[in-house]
Amino acid sequence: MISIYIQDAYHAESPVFVGGWKALPCWPKYFNFWLPCNIYTDIDQYQQSSAAIKIAFNVVDHRSPGELTPAQVNQREKDKIILLSQISNLVFTIETEVLVPAMITELEFQDLDNLYWIMAGTVDEHSNKVIPWQYHIWRVAELYKNFPDALRDKLTPYAPKPKYFDAMLGTRKPHRTFVAEQIEQHNLEHKIVHVLGPMPGDALTVPMHQGLEFIWAPDFEPLPDMDYLRLNQHIRYRGMLVQMPCILPTELFNRTAYSIVCETGCENGIHMLTEKTAKALLGRRLFVMFAGKGMLKFIRDEGFKTFDSIIDESYDDIEDDQQRWTAAFDQVKKLCTMDQQQVLDQLQSICDHNFKHATSDLEFVPKATVYWKIQNILNNLITQ
Repeated sequence: MISIYIQDAYHAESPVFVGGWKALPCWPKYFNFWLPCNIYTDIDQYQQSSAAIKIAFNVVDHRSPGELTPAQVNQREKDKIILLSQISNLVFTIETEVLVPAMITELEFQDLDNLYWIMAGTVDEHSNKVIPWQYHIWRVAELYKNFPDALRDKLTPYAPKPKYFDAMLGTRKPHRTFVAEQIEQHNLEHKIVHVLGPMPGDALTVPMHQGLEFIWAPDFEPLPDMDYLRLNQHIRYRGMLVQMPCILPTELFNRTAYSIVCETGCENGIHMLTEKTAKALLGRRLFVMFAGKGMLKFIRDEGFKTFDSIIDESYDDIEDDQQRWTAAFDQVKKLCTMDQQQVLDQLQSICDHNFKHATSDLEFVPKATVYWKIQNILNNLITQ
C-alpha cells in the first residue's frame, strides 16, 4: 500500500483557463505506482497512515492569509517541506516562482536526499535534485493556441520597425536599474522604448492605464475589482481570465525590432525562465538577456536557439555581474547601429525554430521528459 499526499484544494481547476497544476506532468494520476494507493489532502491524516511507502506532491503556496509577512510565508513553506521530508519516502516540491531557488541552496535542505524540486528552471549546484519544467513558456503558448490570429496576423516580426528595442523592465532590481541607466547614459531613449517600474512591494506611481505599460494590452476587459496600481493583474483577455503579464504586447512589438529581457532573477547559478522570455520566443524576436551567468546556455539546453551567429553572446560566460551586463549592453548598442532588415533576415530561421519549440515541441517532448524523470524516481523507490 502507498500513501500519497497532494494539496487537492490548491490544485483545483484554476479560473485561469490553463487549469492550474492539474494540466502539468507532475500530477499523480499520470504515474504508475505499481501498488494500491490512498490519496490524502490532509497532512495529519497522511502522517498517521500506516502505509509502507509514502510519497508527497507538495506545492509551494505563496498566499498569505491574515497578517503574515513574506518572511512568515517563507518559513511556513519551509516548515511544511521539512515535515513532509521527515514523514515521506519521497517528496516532490513544485513551484513556478522564485521562492524555491532560494530554498534549494539553504543548509537545512542539503541533506534531504528524498526531496526533489519541480520548477521553471534549475540551480546549477543542485541540478541533480531539480526537474525543470518550463511552466511559464507553456502557459503563454497555451493562451495563444486559443488566439492564433494574434501571433499570425497581428505581428510583423521580420519587418523593420521605427524603434530598435523594447525594454519593459518591470519592478526595480539591480540588472533592470542597470539597463535603464545605460539607456539614458548612451542617449538611446529615441531608439529604445523602456519603462522601469516601482521598487518591489510598491504600487505604480500612476494608474496602469495611464502609463506606457498599457500600450501592450489592447484586447482586455478590466475586472470590477481591478487594481490599476498593480501590474501583475488578472484581466479578461478576449473572454478569458488571464494574468496580464502573459499577454504579448503586439502593438509594442510592431513598433520595436528586438527585446531586452531582464528576467526575474539575476543571480549566478540560478536560471528560471518566465513569461518575460516566453513573450520574446512567441513573438519571434531576437533578445539580449540580462540575468545570471549561464542563462543563455540554460535556454539552449532547453531546446531553444540564441543569437550567437548575429551578436557576441560570450557575455553569458562572464562571472562578474557588472561586467556581464556591460558586455550584454554592448550588443544592444551594436544592434542599434546595424541595418534592421539585414539582421531580421538573419534571425528568421532562429526565431521560427524557437516559436515552433515553444508552441509545439514543448507540449510533448519536454513534458514527456519531466514525466519520465519522475516515473524513474518512483520506480527506483518502489522496486527496491
